[in-house]
Amino acid sequence: MKQWFVKTSVAVLAILLAELFSAWCLKEFTTRFEHHYSPYKATAIAMAAAVLFFYPVLEFSQKYIKGISEGFVKGAKKASGGNFWVVIAGVFLALFLLFAGFAKLRYNKNVFKDLKNEVVRIL
Repeated sequence: MKQWFVKTSVAVLAILLAELFSAWCLKEFTTRFEHHYSPYKATAIAMAAAVLFFYPVLEFSQKYIKGISEGFVKGAKKASGGNFWVVIAGVFLALFLLFAGFAKLRYNKNVFKDLKNEVVRIL
């Protein structure tokens, strides 16, 4: 069970990190072109850019992203002294950080600020 969780966690973190990186790159690229062209031309440019540029970049960087994810999980295991619950907490921390990254990228929301304001409101 523990080995399956660690293996699955590495795969999930690698996928989400690659998706976050890809979405950020695509957003940066398309924002430079969407105001200068019609929506159809801007869409075609974004699609071409995704295929011609981002796919090879992601294929190359995916092994590094997977290495980062594996390093994070191995570091959590080492720091925990073998305590599996600490590894689980580390994985959930990484998922929360990725969630914050997606929220900032897609909706320009600062999860940490909103969480702090919610805690202050409750207290």
